[in-house]
Amino acid sequence: MTSVPDAGDPGSPPGIAVALSGGGARTIAHIGVLRVLASEGIPVGRIAGTSGGGLIAVLFAAGYPLLDLERDALSIEWRRLAELRPHPLGLLATEKLGEFVARRIGELRFEALRIPCAVVAADLTAGGRRVFDRGPVVPAVRATCAVPEFYRPVELDGHILVDGGVVEPLPVETVLGLDPQARLPCLAVNVLPRVVDQGAPRHPLQLLGRITGIVQQELARRAAAAADWSVEPELSGFTFFGLDNAEGLLAAGAAAVRAQLPRLRERLRAAPA
Repeated sequence: MTSVPDAGDPGSPPGIAVALSGGGARTIAHIGVLRVLASEGIPVGRIAGTSGGGLIAVLFAAGYPLLDLERDALSIEWRRLAELRPHPLGLLATEKLGEFVARRIGELRFEALRIPCAVVAADLTAGGRRVFDRGPVVPAVRATCAVPEFYRPVELDGHILVDGGVVEPLPVETVLGLDPQARLPCLAVNVLPRVVDQGAPRHPLQLLGRITGIVQQELARRAAAAADWSVEPELSGFTFFGLDNAEGLLAAGAAAVRAQLPRLRERLRAAPA
């Protein structure tokens, strides 16, 4: 059973920092990436995620076994992650998502995770990015996954929060900020859908979705440029909501990071001890 390599043991290498993007069901590919890193003995010293990437990041950082995470991915259904609860600001509620996390790792706090971890949400009250790396994990995951138009916002500490993809779809800055004095080599994993030529938008929701996609694509491109490696699995045949081909998503994530292994190992060998 593969669990989190413990980068905190005395004498163990500090490992790398990993940033996991959002991307709906496509974030299952992140599990394939983490599986390869574990099998190759490359420890993850810090991890951050946005939206679905945030969900995977906290489970991984808590030590939830990768084998179990893969099994969850292969059997997951949206009804286990979302509850239809119509509201003027969204049709779905995030409570079931929170229960999904709590059943696997309990009501942990970020301070108790095995490796430093952060997730990103957009704060509509303060107007900006909200980084969670302290306090309870479950509410933070609910906030980072509250995709506008679908999930209603999450209210926390008097603030209205939504999906972190609004402000930082690929959280390279956040993961490097977990310990800026000891910068680890950073791997950025981007599974966001690419914006392609689909003709003119036909209704306001499609227009909004196209605009959001363009903004996220540009933010992710800039974030990836600040990382040491950028991995973008080939996911052209996978949709944002498609949970029916988790095996393919896992394989695509694994293949993408395997292609980067020579460069990754070269960079690690060159890193100061």
